[in-house]
Amino acid sequence: MTLKIAPLVCVITLVSANASAQGASAAEAAFKDSAHAAAGVECVSCHLDPHQGRFAARGAHPVAGGCVACHSTQSYRPSTIGVAAHARYDFKLDGAHRAVPCVDCHAELEHVALRSSLVQERWTGAPMRFTVRTSTCQGCHETPHGDQFAARPDKGRCESCHDTEAFRPASRFNHERDAQFALRGGHANISCTQCHPTVAGRDHTRRTRYRPVSRRCEACHGEGVGPL
Repeated sequence: MTLKIAPLVCVITLVSANASAQGASAAEAAFKDSAHAAAGVECVSCHLDPHQGRFAARGAHPVAGGCVACHSTQSYRPSTIGVAAHARYDFKLDGAHRAVPCVDCHAELEHVALRSSLVQERWTGAPMRFTVRTSTCQGCHETPHGDQFAARPDKGRCESCHDTEAFRPASRFNHERDAQFALRGGHANISCTQCHPTVAGRDHTRRTRYRPVSRRCEACHGEGVGPL
């Protein structure tokens, strides 16, 4: 299980978004006081809506504030949605997720930018609905553990042992609290691999074996096995 990190790409995008948001505030304020606003003219009266009404007031996922909640009047792309703004949606960008390019989760962003956002321009891409398959770790990451932890009360939830900063080390795992064998005495100095070797699983994929591991002394300290 690996986390794809592209800090440069993401930082540039987010900085651009934040700069657009700040620089556009005056223009947006001017628009609100303009003849367009006074006449009730909306953005979609002149500009394409690649979201196809999903975020409109009567859409499936209405966003308060309309188009300017996510876009500036200076430029449609990039949007003004940064890490902080993303927190108001179903998936908060924390840990290593803050450095993942938007397109890794929202493939619709791969659409080539149009020459113009006016309604006369024909939209040829898929609707930008910004829906995600799932908000669970397994939706994007393949577990290296197989089904070893499926019998646990938490069904092997990744968050029980790992945080979003990095997969290794398993920062939330506590051997004394979470395992059935306490690392006491000489066991505290034993390397993890001596008890948890890499073996071929039922699907022939090599995995680190965490379960089952015998707790009997004889399993490790049989004949010919030296002291700890």
